[in-house]
Amino acid sequence: MRTKMLLTCLLLGLVSSHASGVEVFVGVDSVLLPCQVPANVSRSSTAVVWDRDEFKIPTVHMRLHTGDDLKDQNQRYFSRTIMSDKALQTGDLSLTLRNPTVSDSGNYTCIVRKYGQDEKRTEVELMVKALQVDMVEVTEWENSVWLPFKTTVCLPDDVTVEWKHKDRKIFVYQNSQNQHLLQDQVYRGRTEMNEEPLRTGDLSLKLNNLQVTDHGVYICTVYNKSKKLLRQKVVTLSVRDRQVEMVEVADWEKNVKLSFTATDDLPQDVTVEWRRSDSKQMMVYMYPSDQNQRDDQDQFYRGRTEMNMEPLRTKDLSLTLKDLQLADRGVYTCTVYNKDRKILLQKSVSLSVRVAQLQVVVLTEGVEFVQLPFKTTDDLHEHIKVEWRHQNMKVHEYQSGQNQPSLPVRDYKGRTEMSEEEVNKGDFSLVLKQPKLEDCGVYTCTVKSRDGKILRDKIIALGVQGSLKRGNTDLDYIMRHIVSSSHPQVSSTE
Repeated sequence: MRTKMLLTCLLLGLVSSHASGVEVFVGVDSVLLPCQVPANVSRSSTAVVWDRDEFKIPTVHMRLHTGDDLKDQNQRYFSRTIMSDKALQTGDLSLTLRNPTVSDSGNYTCIVRKYGQDEKRTEVELMVKALQVDMVEVTEWENSVWLPFKTTVCLPDDVTVEWKHKDRKIFVYQNSQNQHLLQDQVYRGRTEMNEEPLRTGDLSLKLNNLQVTDHGVYICTVYNKSKKLLRQKVVTLSVRDRQVEMVEVADWEKNVKLSFTATDDLPQDVTVEWRRSDSKQMMVYMYPSDQNQRDDQDQFYRGRTEMNMEPLRTKDLSLTLKDLQLADRGVYTCTVYNKDRKILLQKSVSLSVRVAQLQVVVLTEGVEFVQLPFKTTDDLHEHIKVEWRHQNMKVHEYQSGQNQPSLPVRDYKGRTEMSEEEVNKGDFSLVLKQPKLEDCGVYTCTVKSRDGKILRDKIIALGVQGSLKRGNTDLDYIMRHIVSSSHPQVSSTE
């Protein structure tokens, strides 16, 4: 295979020589335009001229037997051309052009003249290609990324391939093997190339264990043992921070919504996966959800998750997690794949489930009022909303100076009271007037900010002692119900 490849390279080289074509990339120090004539022809001539016919002033370089004659030289080539001092004696009339640019691309003619008459003409086509630049964008959650660089040019075995990032060598391929000792320590063990890159022409570099600090400009340079630049490629890598949203709920809340709304239209053949990324990529939910995909869902979440209908049409990929538990705390990642498993979108939601503070209040029959206490020493901002609920029914609300607006629960109207003066001091206690046995049960108080974020919460268990059992008002029954159903790890205070 290697012999066949060498033969192919040799044939390509012969074709290029015959066509008198030279190809380089912007960035090389110089390029040689070849021109060879018999020595007797050059010695008998009076001058050799390199020119470009498309220019109004066509002369690129002129040399006489006495030396260079550049009085008629086109100014764009000033101080950029060189010919050998012995060119007319040896017949090697090649021209060296320094710092070639894209505008230098074109047809050059090497003309041997004798007393003003053209004796021999050699055409050379120069192609100066702009430096290849690729843009690659990834997110930090991706484990690896390929920095692409592919060339069809046959490269000799003695070339060096060097990848750099911020002037640090991150990968060196030399003497047909990876030179790990020459690379920066930050990248050791994190870079790799495909096998036999010189044979395949694939000089792409794989960067593993991706980090946000990996962003920036990467330059791959190919040069021979004389340090002459043969090829060069620039790749700009953009590493985005993963989009993470923080969601905090109390353990007594029944459901929570992990929000994710797409901004662009989604194709109908995509797959949407919600996983617990902090728990060995546990499958939480998959859309579309056929029988096989339901089998992939972890048993812990079966029957507890749902998405809105037609999420691809509405672009709402949010997930509702029902029957909330303390064990649901963690980082949830939603990934949208196309049919080729290419990631189109991704978002992470960090779910924090707090254990609400629980306190027991004993109700004695015949009292005029009972206080459900909730005091905090924290300095909360003034724009807050306080909600008191009984068995998930709102019984009192305080918001922005409005104390108990109209509420739908008639049984509590006029019987609840909060002190605005005390609220400003961090005391959110609720006074329940003319208490009844039917008032016993679980009360929750939630303090929220203007944007709906939960700042504080507390649970009050209001009940009577066992000697006054009536229906489900027994304090022991209430406590057992709280502990067994929704608050397995709650701690109580009396």
